[in-house]
Amino acid sequence: MFLIPFVALILSFILIRMSVTKTEQTELVLNFSSYRAPQIHLTVANATGSDFERRLLETFERVAREQNVNLITHSNRRIEEELLYQELENRIKYYENVVAGIEVSMLNAQTPHVKILFSGNALHSSVMAQNLVSNAILQTTRGHSASIETRSAPMLQKDIGINRYHMNIYESLVPLGFFIYILYFVGAPFAEESSEFKTLHCTNPCLYWITTFLFDLFIHIFICIMLFIVASQLVDTRGVLSQDTHLRLTTIYIFYGMAMLPLIYILTKYFKSMENLFTFVSYLALFATILAQLLSTSDDKIREYLYWSRLFHIIPDFAMRHTMALVIVGYFATGTPKNREDFLHNHQMSSASLSDDFLSPYDTSFYFFAMTLFMVVSLTLLIYFCENIYYGRSLTHLKMRIKKPKKDGRMRKNSKRSVDAVDSPVRVDIQDQVDADVQKEENETEKCEQEQKYDKYAIVVRNLEKIFPGGVVAVKGLNFRIHKGECFGLLGMNGAGKTTTFKMMTLNESITRGSIHLSHMDSIAHANMYKLSYGYCPQIDALHMALTAEETLKYFARMRGISGNEELQNEVDTWLRKVDLEDYRNVQVKYYSGGTKRKLNTAIAMIGSPDVIFLDEPTTGVDPISRRRIWECIGELKKRKRTIILTSHSMDECEQLCNRIAIMSDGHLQCIGPTQKLKEKFGHGFTLIVKLASGCDVRYLKREIFEKFPGCIEREDHADILKYHVSEPNVCWSKVFERLEELREQFPTTICDYSVSEVSLEDIFLQFSHHPKA
Repeated sequence: MFLIPFVALILSFILIRMSVTKTEQTELVLNFSSYRAPQIHLTVANATGSDFERRLLETFERVAREQNVNLITHSNRRIEEELLYQELENRIKYYENVVAGIEVSMLNAQTPHVKILFSGNALHSSVMAQNLVSNAILQTTRGHSASIETRSAPMLQKDIGINRYHMNIYESLVPLGFFIYILYFVGAPFAEESSEFKTLHCTNPCLYWITTFLFDLFIHIFICIMLFIVASQLVDTRGVLSQDTHLRLTTIYIFYGMAMLPLIYILTKYFKSMENLFTFVSYLALFATILAQLLSTSDDKIREYLYWSRLFHIIPDFAMRHTMALVIVGYFATGTPKNREDFLHNHQMSSASLSDDFLSPYDTSFYFFAMTLFMVVSLTLLIYFCENIYYGRSLTHLKMRIKKPKKDGRMRKNSKRSVDAVDSPVRVDIQDQVDADVQKEENETEKCEQEQKYDKYAIVVRNLEKIFPGGVVAVKGLNFRIHKGECFGLLGMNGAGKTTTFKMMTLNESITRGSIHLSHMDSIAHANMYKLSYGYCPQIDALHMALTAEETLKYFARMRGISGNEELQNEVDTWLRKVDLEDYRNVQVKYYSGGTKRKLNTAIAMIGSPDVIFLDEPTTGVDPISRRRIWECIGELKKRKRTIILTSHSMDECEQLCNRIAIMSDGHLQCIGPTQKLKEKFGHGFTLIVKLASGCDVRYLKREIFEKFPGCIEREDHADILKYHVSEPNVCWSKVFERLEELREQFPTTICDYSVSEVSLEDIFLQFSHHPKA
């Protein structure tokens, strides 16, 4: 990609030289011998049979043979009739082979009259036919030694040199080369943005984008300097442009890169595929090229559309093309004494007329000002508005300062999507449904907020809400605390709001309302320190496909403050071993399976043992052995008083790891507490599972089950398995088994086996997952 500007430069100068170089053309002898199998029809009208006529026809045949012509003679016919007949007989052969037609008629015994018809498809056929006739008549009268030779000699061209219009080739190819080359810098930011790899590292967006810009700009400036050396010293050996002009053009290229780099950074945030991004910038470049052709191709257009040209400097591609035209037109106008003289002559001006006002349209200072301004504005937009993190924080912070939300606000009925609707608390009146523990958790978070005692907890979430564009409410007033060293499970069905909550807690999604405190740090006021205090394993595999496992872990270990080569290597080796990635140490991530990527994402979140670790479904797609290893890692971190927030669809995993569990539904909490407490509170009764013989009728069996266990709820009926939740109070286990044995005796061929167990966490989860939406 870096060679493309050089190729465009060299190619443009080659084409310029070809367009002005005189080619030495030799004289061309015009006769039919240069054609392949030409055919001529010769007719004799009013044949007299004279001796001269006979000798003339013989000479025609001999001269035709010398020129490799197939001469066909016809008697007593007009040439027009014969050619028309030949065309009608075989039109394709006629147009391919027949180059001329000749008609000879004798005015007297010694005076022939010759008519010549030639083919418009055969180049020079009229002159060649005339040469053949002239030689035949001459040799008939003067002998075979006489001949006439016809030659075509090209006129000598005056060397007019290279002018402004030859440089249109340069003005077209070089900007095209720079446009293609500059897209190379899209690759790295786009890869990190599209894979969401950038959401994992804790770099300040300002620092991230400024360093990326400066590094890319350094490469770009180096390429431009090398291009200047190649153009001025190696390619432009004839001095088409002066050294000063080459230097000014190089400066234009540098400022073009300064303006384009922030623009393509911004585009990486709004395009999900590289193809769409390239299509957009290609259309933008095409539009700029058309504008440049309309506004910059001549001195008159430059003067006429001066103000329009300055307006369109907001498009870097147009700005570069237009300013290149200004520099080149200015050089060919006044760059050398000869150019100055020609310019004055063409415009019928005197030397005194070349005032500063007349030459002001060629001033390029506006371009450098516009590109510098464009660069500053683009970087500002990128860092403070296009970044979702900064945008969400600054907007939320502004809202909270302007308007303090009411504590017991309610969502208005039929409210329109407005600023007031977004600012007001999104509460749902579900007082009859709110669990006592959920209400107690809300009261405790409110008390913590009032007393500002956030240090007691690892995380405090207060009135957290998220409303997406279109009025879609994803999270509704979440309130909970997470103790230090606790593993907190956040469960819910797909679409319950878990991942959105995780993204807000990790500052990867803007917050509509509410606050999040990590120890004493507010997520908005201390965003940079906040991001440095946690590790995050997102729901998707946010990985850089070009890195290996070892390179990825080293990168994040350094981000977590681990320095020193030995300490760094030991930490990386430890986590490669813990999550069973030693075999993939030097393999690029793009070759990993889904489960291997999840293990690497989990290791990224845990390496360096951050104070808080967010794990969004970390074991999805992971094999059982590796899953157990991840569980062991979580257990070790809990012993080291690290706080873990876990979401998972594996109830066994949550029961094994979590100290407390909260279940979400429709964006708010349904219950919260330790696993055993939830079972005791919501798990009244027991679970009955009946295994059936295949292909049997279970209608009568189901009726008997409902009669023996009044109020039971059927949970599953598939694959020869019946599953019921029995919530009958004050029933002892002996009665339960007695009834089941009666059922077995009553349906011996239907019931193969049965089992009874206490209510599991999954049963409680399913109970809330079917909770009606508020």
